[in-house]
Amino acid sequence: MKDNDKESSFSLGYSKNLHEHPINSSERFILDKIYNFCNTSKEIDRPFRVRTLYYNALRPLDRLHYHVDGDGPTFLVYTNVNWKWWWGSGTKIKGKGYVKAKPGRMVVFPGECYHKGIPPNILARSCPRYSIAFQTTHI
Repeated sequence: MKDNDKESSFSLGYSKNLHEHPINSSERFILDKIYNFCNTSKEIDRPFRVRTLYYNALRPLDRLHYHVDGDGPTFLVYTNVNWKWWWGSGTKIKGKGYVKAKPGRMVVFPGECYHKGIPPNILARSCPRYSIAFQTTHI
């Protein structure tokens, strides 16, 4: 990464450490869905705990960079109620591909995989693409 890329990286976000802040009823609802998924999935083979929730609000022209979340799986949920396909946006996972943003879609991938959010295009105007990343660590 070039030094000038670091300076131009910006997006709106909020991190919530679960050791310091309790979860609310909406977060509990999504966590229940995650745990139900894990109970039926053969993809998740090791126990984990949710460490951090990261709320994202990506806007047109935001610049983001590849990063990792941790050693456990990441559960990324797109939370916009309405999203038009022509607004673009999604998540690029290095070596795995691209996932398009879609309301209610949950993407599960290893937290140690490099990934980055793709902001919506200018057709989205003032409508950010919202998501919540449930970042985990293995127990």
